Amino acid sequence: MRDLDDLRFAEILYDTLIDEDSLDAENIQKHIWFHEMTLSEAYIEKEIYNAYNNDILLRTHSIDYSRISDVD
Repeated sequence: MRDLDDLRFAEILYDTLIDEDSLDAENIQKHIWFHEMTLSEAYIEKEIYNAYNNDILLRTHSIDYSRISDVD
């Protein structure tokens, strides 16, 4: 999982929009979602979870790697 301190763009965005410059604020973390992808031999596994509570997950499906075509 990335650290909230690495999200400089999000700090600037929330500071500009709502005058809140700390990503440690509870009301900010509820709007930050992390998306992790892991490549195995046959699938791309995905996990999307909330910064405020890592137990809050968004439902997602694995991607069958063989169904991804090359882009020319």
